[in-house]
Amino acid sequence: MNTNNNNNYGGPTETFRLAVEGEIGSEANNKHLLSQQQPQPQQPQNASNHLLKVEEIDEISTDADLTDEYGSASSDSCCCSIEKLPRNLSITDFGDSKHHHTSLSMESEDGDKNSPLAAILANKNKLKNLNEQQQQQSEKTSMNLCKQVWRNCDAVCFDVDSTVCCDEAIDELAKYVGKSKEVSDITKSAMLGGANFRDALAQRLDIIRPSRKILSQYISSHKPRLTANIEELIERLHQLGVDVYLISGGFDVIIEPAANCLNIPYENVFANSIKFYYDGTYAGFEKNRPTSNQDGKSRVISMLKQTKGYKNIVMIGDGVTDLEACPPADAFIGFGGNQVRETVRDNSDWFVYSFKELITELPYCNNRDLCNP
Repeated sequence: MNTNNNNNYGGPTETFRLAVEGEIGSEANNKHLLSQQQPQPQQPQNASNHLLKVEEIDEISTDADLTDEYGSASSDSCCCSIEKLPRNLSITDFGDSKHHHTSLSMESEDGDKNSPLAAILANKNKLKNLNEQQQQQSEKTSMNLCKQVWRNCDAVCFDVDSTVCCDEAIDELAKYVGKSKEVSDITKSAMLGGANFRDALAQRLDIIRPSRKILSQYISSHKPRLTANIEELIERLHQLGVDVYLISGGFDVIIEPAANCLNIPYENVFANSIKFYYDGTYAGFEKNRPTSNQDGKSRVISMLKQTKGYKNIVMIGDGVTDLEACPPADAFIGFGGNQVRETVRDNSDWFVYSFKELITELPYCNNRDLCNP
């Protein structure tokens, strides 16, 4: 018996059986064994040109080894085997620690656009585009309504820090006394709505603890840094007969010099006030001021509408407390010329980066009745 040919007789088990029975070497049995070696005809691939989606839920052992050119799976403990896949057949493995759930999807060679799934995908894309168009149209409509209120407003309320002025005054004051880092972190949280405004105000002032002397020195050495084009904008509003107010969570003694530069009367300034003991040391802040509250700007605007009879009040600012003031304000314009707060930008009907944009939208003549018949 020629043992060198054992591997040609169908494997070790078959060779052993034939050797025992003494049948190896006979011409008839050699033909029989050779016939067993003939490769089985391959199953023809699906000839359909349609895009197919096949969901397999067979459980495949976690030790499956994907080694085939196109991702065949094989393992001693596999419940299924994926052999030579067509080049356009993809495997998606949704596995946990115990089992793999395999999802197969096959696309036609020519990418048939008339297939059912292709039609579904096309419809999804159409719906997505339609939703985007509807959203854009809705945003455009909201912006146009906001611009209409702006052109016809009878009062405008400006935030001060990072809007009328370039800086956050309380952060600059903290820098002046060497407490910049501790205070600026609290300011950022307050401006994004992450902390109660009154609590944040108290925390920052407790860190700074400005005396009357320090505050006076700071004001003398820090002239207001006005944002570009704010003077032109407010002058234009005054020419149109629009009342202008400054509403801020900052401090009146720091804001009043800016109001003076802009020809805004002090009675049109709503801000917080710092208290001092007789010796001039820090004693807290006046908690009866509406602007010391989270909703302080809303309270001021409501009061102005009730007492002044304004019909179209516009609030302009960079922070969450400004955004929350509409309503009662009839329109809100987000401002990002100094700081861009994403929450404010994303929720503003109209968001601008320069006061030039607001000036452009105003009437060009001083008689509003003639400008807007």
